[in-house]
Amino acid sequence: MYIKIINKTLKSLALITIIWPCVSSLQLPIGVITDITTGVLQHYHSTCVFILQSTQEPGFDNDKRIALFLKILSKRHIIVSTLTFESMQYLTEDIRCLRLFVICSNNTENIQESLAEVSGISSGKWLLFYDSVTPLNEFFRDIHIPLDSQFLVAQWSSHEQARFTEVYHIDHRLLPLQIKWVGNWSFTAGLAWTNTSHVHRRSDLQGLIIKSGFIDFSNILYATKFRRNKPIQIRGFCYEIWNALRKKINFTNDYYMPEDRVFGSLENGKWSGLIKMLVAEEVDVIILIVMKTPNRMLAADFFTPLVKTKFSIYVKKTEAVENTLKQFLKPLSMNLWRASCVAMVLITIVLTALWHTLKKHETQNYNFHSSAFYVFGIFCQRGLDPTPQTWACRLVILTAYLTAILLLVAYSAKFISILTVNRYKLPFTDIKGFSEHGNYRLGMLPNSAQLSIFQTSADPVLRDVYRRLVVPSKHLPLTNEEGLASTCQTNNYAYLTLSLSEKLIRPYLSCSIVEVPNYFIPVSMSMVGKKRSKFKNLFNYYFTKMHEAGIVKRNEANLIPLKFTEHEQQLPSSVSLEKTSPIFIIFLAGVSMAVLLLLFEISAHKIKQKDAHMRLE
Repeated sequence: MYIKIINKTLKSLALITIIWPCVSSLQLPIGVITDITTGVLQHYHSTCVFILQSTQEPGFDNDKRIALFLKILSKRHIIVSTLTFESMQYLTEDIRCLRLFVICSNNTENIQESLAEVSGISSGKWLLFYDSVTPLNEFFRDIHIPLDSQFLVAQWSSHEQARFTEVYHIDHRLLPLQIKWVGNWSFTAGLAWTNTSHVHRRSDLQGLIIKSGFIDFSNILYATKFRRNKPIQIRGFCYEIWNALRKKINFTNDYYMPEDRVFGSLENGKWSGLIKMLVAEEVDVIILIVMKTPNRMLAADFFTPLVKTKFSIYVKKTEAVENTLKQFLKPLSMNLWRASCVAMVLITIVLTALWHTLKKHETQNYNFHSSAFYVFGIFCQRGLDPTPQTWACRLVILTAYLTAILLLVAYSAKFISILTVNRYKLPFTDIKGFSEHGNYRLGMLPNSAQLSIFQTSADPVLRDVYRRLVVPSKHLPLTNEEGLASTCQTNNYAYLTLSLSEKLIRPYLSCSIVEVPNYFIPVSMSMVGKKRSKFKNLFNYYFTKMHEAGIVKRNEANLIPLKFTEHEQQLPSSVSLEKTSPIFIIFLAGVSMAVLLLLFEISAHKIKQKDAHMRLE
């Protein structure tokens, strides 16, 4: 037993002999540094390590120690490489693993100078082995560690364990360095990590002032109070979402509006509107929901979508003009009309046949002409007087009444709906038909995403619409209210806008509008941050939580006015004189025909009397 203990002791001494020459100026064995690095890699689910060193001084004392460190990590199936701070700029996105940059050196000045020049700290995870007596606040005084970065500092404590602290700046110019404990590593327990998530560790921005850009956009977002032409108070759907976020993570607003009051589009390589302010870093965030386009995504970072809607083309609704006679025949199909006529003829024939058979029992004349007149009167809801004396004839008449009443119910229900429900018919049903029609002008907001879609689309139909129906317009509406109002005030005018905006504005229009049914552009709209925004991960997390909690959906529902009805075009309306004019025409035609027949009969009677007198003479 003693021999085994001696052998183990000798092996341990041999291991120490191997590791100790690899001890850096940090006075930590490379085996410990390797175990700590491996533990951090496993926590981040990564297998990719870059050992950073300065060109002035290597990260370890010599190349042999670096080679041993690389060898140990490689045997653990970890992708590992050395890298200088100066060559970090040549790293590409082709490297698919989560990067862990490891710094092992006690040369404080070299590390400070090198880190101060690194611009992509947020692009990976960082692990600094630190044993300097210089406080971390002092060490990172001139180094900006962004809010969205993950920078760990490992410090060896007197309790034979490494203590991990996370450092970052909320605003390196105004607020102090944030230092938070996140975990420990020891020989016995290995890596022990905090249960608080990365996002929750950054959920207090300590009153940071965020410069927020917006423009007035219906009830979605609008300014209510100004001071020296600068907005200081806003309201609307986006404000409710933004204010809920502000309360959650503790920041302060500073509002800005662009001079041209547009969303922003790219023309001749230059941005306009809100996007211009974002690119020029005049604002940190656009707090109005903005549509994604390829150009905008290259210039800015879009957060989690808040609204999914669509762009549609809206035109003034005009009632369909139908043939008046066809309108009266429309309630019943042609086959049913034919069946009704056949039924009338059959009933007339049966009634006449029964009258001839039972003539001696009937006092009323039911020959073919009389029966036809009586049956036609029954189908026109006229009563029969006198009543037939025989039950056979009565049964035929009863059958005629039942058939007529059923036809009347079916006809009346359909005919009333035709008269009272407004029906419309567009001369086109899609964007191709809209383009081919060519008589409408199309309006949309200037310097907007929808305008860019028509300008740069690969679809020749959209480009043709832009060239012929948009460009000739001397004035594009500055607001959706103005654009939708123009559909009522201007003949043959169409307007492209969000269906959400149309719902907000429709109750206040002077006419009814309808969308072109078979054309729309589905869009996701979200708030926007600067490119590589430090707030992206934080905001995305809380916007997703707002979706899950129903906050976004509730505020979106509150947008729509109570008097808005999704299917208001189906509501019944008063019957107009134009729709009932065929009734009066038939009435006047009947009266006129009766008068003409009366005059004809009078004239014929006079002629007969005159002929009779002439014969007598």
